[in-house]
Amino acid sequence: MSFKVTKKLAGLALAAALFSFVQPGTAQAVTYGGIEFTDGAVSFADVVLSSDQLYSGGPSATAANFLNPASSLGVPDFVPNSKTGGSGAYSLGGGGMLNVGFTDNLLTNSGSSDLDLWIFEIGNMVEDTYISIHPTASTVTLLNANGISVAPDGYVAIGQIGGGTRGLDLDAYLPGFDPGVLGFNAVRLVDARSVNGVPVGTLTGSALLYAGAEIDAVGAIFTKENPGGPGDNPVEPTPHNDAVPNPEPATAAMGLMGLAGLALKLGRRTRKA
Repeated sequence: MSFKVTKKLAGLALAAALFSFVQPGTAQAVTYGGIEFTDGAVSFADVVLSSDQLYSGGPSATAANFLNPASSLGVPDFVPNSKTGGSGAYSLGGGGMLNVGFTDNLLTNSGSSDLDLWIFEIGNMVEDTYISIHPTASTVTLLNANGISVAPDGYVAIGQIGGGTRGLDLDAYLPGFDPGVLGFNAVRLVDARSVNGVPVGTLTGSALLYAGAEIDAVGAIFTKENPGGPGDNPVEPTPHNDAVPNPEPATAAMGLMGLAGLALKLGRRTRKA
């Protein structure tokens, strides 16, 4: 009985090891704000590449709790507070700009009409914000081959959010590509200089506290592995090769043979016991 149980456990261990070898570990899907992100927390922007509240001339926000661009990173974590205005979000400023990068994943296309990118902005009314995305080097080649040009700064404009719209479908702006073919390692947000349709330049007093859109998080609903890893330039992202590396057949075979040999050794030791 002991031999059978131990042998069964050894077999289960082998099966688990084989599965983990063939299928690299993946994050578990998690729902944030009613939106499911396939890779959970991995799906969200990791690093601030640059920020400028005066990018279009301002005015800049003045609320102390909304001046740290790093508050836009990671999962949505805004905590409202009636006295302080809350914490965990960053105000773009009137016409301000924010560039955030992905280091452990890449934003990719779903190949369908599903939303691919979601911007978590606090408040019931989403303030108008222009969105651009930064393609990897191989994606630039694909876009150019399909007649889609990339701006000199390396970004591609894909539209804007505002009103009740917080998500964007990459395929609506970059059509004709199979799912997961494209890869983007950064997102640029530029405030459209209005609050509920009123140009921020005309605002005074307390309204200027939170000038521009307040960004809580930037998430890639559809995402894939970033083989380039955390190697982005601190000012602007350096394009990475988005070809996901797979083990060579010989390497894979050697790995499987090694695991099989381990299982045989376990079985022999069990018989001797």
